Amino acid sequence: MERFCHLVKGFSDTLPLFRTKLPERVKAKEKFKISALAESLLGNEDIGCLHNAIEDVRVMKKLVAHLQIDDELIYKFAKSISSIKNSAANDEMIKINKATLEVFKDDFSSVMLKKMASNGITHKLLKDSYEKNGQEAILLLFTENVNEKPRVTKDKKILEIVKKLFPKK
Repeated sequence: MERFCHLVKGFSDTLPLFRTKLPERVKAKEKFKISALAESLLGNEDIGCLHNAIEDVRVMKKLVAHLQIDDELIYKFAKSISSIKNSAANDEMIKINKATLEVFKDDFSSVMLKKMASNGITHKLLKDSYEKNGQEAILLLFTENVNEKPRVTKDKKILEIVKKLFPKK
């Protein structure tokens, strides 16, 4: 992996790149598969056997040249290897946190559980906070501002559920 990271600095997501460059295709609801783009934009040019990494790269290079996509647009949708690794680690942390919250699957939607998990809330954190500081601590976990937004939610219906699950002592 170290050698790979030394050679490859990152990747650029071509779907949003092409969607930005070809808004008329978005409007017409046309496909953005490499084969569809090559067929409609490169015409009769030999596109080889797609779904083969080397051929895909060759055709992608032709599409980038044909559409005159500049480096700035490529960089706009680029992600470094380290950011991809960090994102994968974060996704794993969310998955682990969410698994601890499954005891609340009948009380909260899957989206709400994921939001809780992505904000570092686990079953243990809820339990420990409640034992130490009661209902107020739990409500604070949900409502405290992080980056000028509530950590989880300030929605009254959700907070009522929280109050039922963690009654005042």
